[in-house]
Amino acid sequence: MLVLYILFFALITWLGFYLVVRDPANPTLRWTGFGVLIYALIFAQQIVTAGLYTWLLFVIGLTIFLFDIILARRGVLELGERFWPDFLRSLAASTLFALLFGTPIGVTMVLVTGVTPSMLNLLLSTLALAIASQVGAELLQTTLDRLVFAAFPHLQQARAELRATADALPKVDPDLHLNTMAEDEFVRHTRRALSYYGDLPHLSTNPLTRLPLIDQHLALHSQADNTLERAAALKQLLLEAILRLKPATQADFGTSEAWRHYNALYFPYVVGLKPYRRRAHHTNLDRTSQQALDWLRAEVPERTLYNWQNAAAKLVARDLMENGK
Repeated sequence: MLVLYILFFALITWLGFYLVVRDPANPTLRWTGFGVLIYALIFAQQIVTAGLYTWLLFVIGLTIFLFDIILARRGVLELGERFWPDFLRSLAASTLFALLFGTPIGVTMVLVTGVTPSMLNLLLSTLALAIASQVGAELLQTTLDRLVFAAFPHLQQARAELRATADALPKVDPDLHLNTMAEDEFVRHTRRALSYYGDLPHLSTNPLTRLPLIDQHLALHSQADNTLERAAALKQLLLEAILRLKPATQADFGTSEAWRHYNALYFPYVVGLKPYRRRAHHTNLDRTSQQALDWLRAEVPERTLYNWQNAAAKLVARDLMENGK
């Protein structure tokens, strides 16, 4: 029974880490993942102390595991991404790492030390670290690049984009057909694409990268047909649609009602302003961007900007559909 408990601890720990990193922008998955990790910690403590309620926690954990898989799958499908390829790959890789690092400790326990609390603590913590290092491999590599390539920011960015793009490939759903997609779903994917405007790796998983307009853009500019180029093309199409929201005037910035949709998308996403984030650094802004930042902070509540962005996303989605869905 102890072996079963240890295996289940490894499985539930992996699920917790997986939910946390699967889509950091999704608070439901992220906080569910943290909850699962807290459960795993409590379950580990029961294993080490041979608690009376270990079996009850095990039964509860089985329910949590199945429910969270259903929750994660539904959340991922709503994003227009595939679930199982990335899910199974992460599970297989974490299982391999857990076996590599856990087997020597398990053999030592069986042949030398016996099952003691200290050795159980060592085994469970080693399993958790091995799984975390695999699930969070991209974050670890990014951190290492920042340390080693601190003097080469372009190299850091290029390596991060290539890693993220490779990780995005199992998430792309080739069976999702944009021609039969409902308008509200198309708008939702457009809204998500706008929120990831400056993040090509995340943008590459968006179903809109398979728009016919993307094919035309790549052919027109003689660009390679790959995941990263499609994400860059989608970014360009979004920019063009945003610019078409700008009022027909010579001014670069205005605060009238006619400007609200353009301002709501252009300055937060294209320029990258974070007006409500206290720790955001806005340096070397041009005069127009500084005006927009001051206006957003002083005159536009965060909820109002959010509503404007949703309304503007519908206009951008309609523009994309009219130009060739």
